Amino acid sequence: RDVKKDKRPMHFSDTIVVDGSSMELIVAQPDGEGPFPGLLIGMHNPAHASLAADEFTIATAERFTTEGYVSVTPNPYHRWPADEPIAEKREKLDDRQIVTDLTAGLSHLSAMKNVDSARLGIAGHCFGGMLSWLGAVHNPTLKACAMFWGGGINAGRPEGSQPPIELADRMP
Repeated sequence: RDVKKDKRPMHFSDTIVVDGSSMELIVAQPDGEGPFPGLLIGMHNPAHASLAADEFTIATAERFTTEGYVSVTPNPYHRWPADEPIAEKREKLDDRQIVTDLTAGLSHLSAMKNVDSARLGIAGHCFGGMLSWLGAVHNPTLKACAMFWGGGINAGRPEGSQPPIELADRMP
């Protein structure tokens, strides 16, 4: 398939099991055998019900794919029903679970045959920016972090936990 011709890189939905729960992933990859650098993408909150229906998340993944990256976008809201209101899900979020989800997504990405596991990064904006920050401070295999506005980076989840911004000294 000629990505430059149709401007629509390949992406698909996948699932992995994390803590006994199926976690949705969006996987996007360029044509070819690779190895390509890998990118974990932090989703944004409007995608909480389903990444597959979120045009922004898919467009972001595809934009990186056109630059030659394989990307995986995990959904850390997999522990709750899709139709549960986002406000209720946010109340229940726990940074430790988010790190577990990001680590599982990173493991999935690293294991892909077309990914160069020595060239891995993470990126996100708003809620995804906070996710990318958490991923970077907890996963030393990540070589780069691009955070485009880290929504919620000044508050730990659950309330009273250490805010992610205070973990800056862990960033490699």
